[in-house]
Amino acid sequence: MRDGVAPKNLQTPLAFNLTKYMENLMNAKSNVTPFVVNPDHIRAAVKHVVDTKEENLHEEVLALFEKPLLEEVLLVVRGNQTRAAAILGLNRGALRKKLKEHGLMK
Repeated sequence: MRDGVAPKNLQTPLAFNLTKYMENLMNAKSNVTPFVVNPDHIRAAVKHVVDTKEENLHEEVLALFEKPLLEEVLLVVRGNQTRAAAILGLNRGALRKKLKEHGLMK
């Protein structure tokens, strides 16, 4: 990966360690501040869906978080679907189905 920040174990999909990768990235880029998820922001997003939708709430909330998750993991693995599936705990067929559902793959 660029700037030499990828961990040595990046070569094998099942050995990829996302936490270690992010630590290496943060150490390499000292001007980058870590992203912190605020539970109140998540709760507010879920509440907005609950307040504005009358059906399919589960699907709407999952879609709210699933697409950005898929996008970020694909960025980390540079589009390698096999590695993305391993990181997400999915088989590659299930990942491809989700990518199509979210318009991330033709």
